[in-house]
Formats: sequence, C-alpha cells, structure tokens
Amino acid sequence: MSKRFQLKNVNPNFSTFAEGANASGDNSVIALDIQTKLQFLAEDGGIRHEYEFPSDRHIQNCGGYIDKLIKYRSQPVREAVAAMFSGQGAAVQLPVLLGRSILVDTLLTKMIDRFVGSGAGPRAKLFDHGCTVAEHYEMIDQMLAAYCGRSAQDCLSYYGLDISPLALSAARLLHPKAPAADFQLTLAEGSDITLPADSMDFSMSIGVVNHVQDPVHALNRLIDATRHATVLVLWITGESQGFWAINHAGFPNYFFSVKDLNVLAKRYAAKGSFYYADFTPERSSTQTSSYMGISDERLDLLGSYTLVFCGKDYVVDGLNPIDFGEM
Repeated sequence: MSKRFQLKNVNPNFSTFAEGANASGDNSVIALDIQTKLQFLAEDGGIRHEYEFPSDRHIQNCGGYIDKLIKYRSQPVREAVAAMFSGQGAAVQLPVLLGRSILVDTLLTKMIDRFVGSGAGPRAKLFDHGCTVAEHYEMIDQMLAAYCGRSAQDCLSYYGLDISPLALSAARLLHPKAPAADFQLTLAEGSDITLPADSMDFSMSIGVVNHVQDPVHALNRLIDATRHATVLVLWITGESQGFWAINHAGFPNYFFSVKDLNVLAKRYAAKGSFYYADFTPERSSTQTSSYMGISDERLDLLGSYTLVFCGKDYVVDGLNPIDFGEM
C-alpha cells in the first residue's frame, strides 16, 4: 500500500472568498451559496483535488436519515435501547439516542403497548407525518421488544407520508421484512393529509408540520385523523400571532402561536387535551442564529415543545397537562 499521501483534517480557508467579495467594491448585495465539498490540499495550500457533494435537499436529507437508521441498527445502540427499559443500571448515553425523536418514540412505544394490552385491537395504526426512511419504525420496534416483548411486525400498522420519493424508496428497501399490508407509504406534500377522521390510532410529526405549506391546516388534519394520541414536536412563539421565518438554508418555518393551539384544543375538546413532555427554549438550541431577521427579544419568545394531544386513557409517564389559554 502506498504511503505517498498523509491525510489530515484541515478547516477550510475562507480568506480567498473574503478577498473576492471586497474586490468588487460594492457590498450592498450578497449572494449566498452553500456548498459541501471535500478538498485535498498540498503542503503549499494548493488544491490538488476536490469533490463536491450533491446539493439537492432530498439527497442530503435522505442520506442523513439513512445514516441515522444504520446507527440505530448497530449493536451498541441496540444494547443501549434494551438498557433504557431494563431498570438495571444507567443506559449508555449515545449521541444518536439523545434527541427529541427518541422521546417521541418512547412515548409512542408505551401507548402502543397500552393499546394492544387493553385489547383495543391486534394492531395499532400509526401515521408518521414526514416519515423519511421510516427510522421511527425501526426504533419503535426495538423499544417494543425491550419494553414489553412485542415487535412492530406483529402489533403495528405503519402509514408513512413524505414529499421525497427518494426517501420513500429507501424506506421500502430498508425494511424488507415489514408486511406490505401493514407498511404503507404515501408520496404527498405534508399539508395534503386525506385520512378519514379517527382512521389512525396514533400519529406523529417531529417538526415537519412547522415546514409544510399550510401548517395550521396540517395540524388540524393530524388531530382529526387520530383516534387516541397525536405526538408532536412543535416550534411555538409566545406572541399572539404565529409567523413564518426563513432559516439560512432557505427553509421556511412556521412558529405556531398559543392562540393557534388554543383554537385546536377547543375544537377537539371532546377528544382530548394537550400535554407536554419537554420544552427547549430556542436560545438553548444548538442553532440559535439559524433564522434570518429574528431579534434577540423575539428569540426569547421562541421554543420547541414535545406535545401530546390525547384522551386520559393514553396519558403515559412523563406527560404533564398544559393549558394553551386565551391571549
């Protein structure tokens, strides 16, 4: 094997870009272009070779979630998930198991077990809004095995919706053992939820409902289509009106207002109430400056809730009542 090349990680040099910008003499308009690439530099700093990664958001998004699913299937993660529910010592704190997704999957695992154990039906119907490569099916399967000795193949009918045909193709390829009748995938924009009322037992949306074309309509349809519990990660503002913001990657994000949620709580009061499991102030997030034009004062009013809308029969450990009252 040749030892001609000795490779090491080096941060990119941005000075050349700055020099090019200053050379124009007019900085009133800035065009932002985001590129992800590998550069191989010689000792003198010259570029010997570079490889630019595809910039298509579907490719990047799909690749990221495939990577996440592969990590879920690794032995260390499987052992850590089993330890989470064993009660025998503290589980290993792996980075991939520390996100809000894991909290959502944990809540749903307990609800699905309660549904099947109560005799409500042999299979719980779960709608995954923005399912990408169905990594939640994988994690819930592991959690069911650890928590109650069940499996997703035996007690779950999974319905996923996503806007990316690439992600849905990957979801199908990565779950070859899932029964076709109980692993159904739909290609659609996230506002286009056509499910009949109460046709799903459970539903989930982890931030996806904040990004669709009509977020308020989509959230209304999620709750309407779900019989027992809708589990959500929602970005919310403390202001009286919801608003749209754009992040630096160009993605729109709608911040729900308390008023938006109060309207829904009243509309579906006969079905259930809102409960929360977690709240992260936007100022405590990993990307506090990701939105354009958000002042420090406004940033203090923003945050993300892990919420559940459900009836009392499906209030599991870790849920606390929350009242989105009048504003």
